[in-house]
Parts: sequence; structure tokens; C-alpha cells
Amino acid sequence: MRPARRARAASHTPGGRRGPEPAGTAFVGDRLDHDAVGARDAGLLAVWLDRDGSTADVPPGVTRVRSLAELALRVHYSRGYLS
Repeated sequence: MRPARRARAASHTPGGRRGPEPAGTAFVGDRLDHDAVGARDAGLLAVWLDRDGSTADVPPGVTRVRSLAELALRVHYSRGYLS
């Protein structure tokens, strides 16, 4: 007997059919232009991991963090909401 598989539509839906909505899903990346802006444009919570301390302006809809520790603290203290 083969194991059950998820429905095809669910496996091709961002977050899965029963998973979180895109606006409630954070994408963390270290490239502002591709990762953060792309995530924002796709409707995700966009987090730019700026380990180098860039002087670049942060576009609207993108949250900048300097480390994964900072990200963890922000998520913890904001009860899951980044700002």
C-alpha cells in the first residue's frame, strides 16, 4: 500500500492549502534586491538580513535586521509580527 499524498493543488499553493496565508509568512534573505524586494512583491513579510550594515535605504514593506538573533528577538517580542 502506498502512503497517501496531498492533493496536487495543495502542494502547489504557497504555504499549502491549509497553511498560512502569504501575508502571514516571513521570507528572510540576505539580498535586498532579490530576496527582500521579491518577497515583498510576492505578498510575503519581507525581512532583509543585513549582516554587513549597508547604508542602503530600506524600501517600504521590508524589515531590516542585522542578525538572526535580532530577528528572533523581534519575532518573540512582537508576538510573531514584524515591524
